[in-house]
Amino acid sequence: MKLIAYLKKSLPFSRRKIFSLIKEEKIKANEKTITKSTYRLQPKDKVFFENRLLHPNEKNIYIIVNKPPGFVCTLKDKFAPKKVIDLVPKKFKRLVIAGRLDKDSRGLVLLTNDGNLVYKITHPKFEIEKEYLVKIKPALKEADIKKIERGIKVEDIVYRVKKIQTIEKTASFSHLKIILNEGKKREIRNIFGFLGYIVEDLKRIRIGKVKLKNLKEGEYKVINKKEII
Repeated sequence: MKLIAYLKKSLPFSRRKIFSLIKEEKIKANEKTITKSTYRLQPKDKVFFENRLLHPNEKNIYIIVNKPPGFVCTLKDKFAPKKVIDLVPKKFKRLVIAGRLDKDSRGLVLLTNDGNLVYKITHPKFEIEKEYLVKIKPALKEADIKKIERGIKVEDIVYRVKKIQTIEKTASFSHLKIILNEGKKREIRNIFGFLGYIVEDLKRIRIGKVKLKNLKEGEYKVINKKEII
């Protein structure tokens, strides 16, 4: 079997990411570091990624989690006391997160071993929508709504939302619904921080077609791919 085919069945990464791992010398066959993507495996070969023995997945798995605030999405931070991956059973620990939330945010997080889906959700060219409920203070000015709709440039990065809608507004705060179809790091927080607002609450309620609905905070649910895109 070709190494690339084996890795695609064993790792929840895109083909491009897998090529990068080989180039970065993070893949071994038995005790040998593999540097060529054309490498062919022998039937008895054991393949390792970062010293972890790989096993080809026979079935793709899709799980949604309602992430509470204070939990981190990174899988490798050994010092983080609260990780999203700890909210699911041990048999799902090898999954990766498709579209992270920062520590202070909450809501819908998707875990999977389907590398192609991870690529589609995280790459802006596929324009997979992510929907958020956001509370900011003070109340959002109409002029700033127009700025956000046109696009906000922060430190040479341009942020654009697909849709921004005011759900509730008082003299001291605004509740907003925001839809993104790109996944830039801390996009919503960077937009409002640049404009002088404080984000008091940020909750993701949808990725593609799948919605958070009534899933309780800290709980998970196994779903199928058709529910996502």
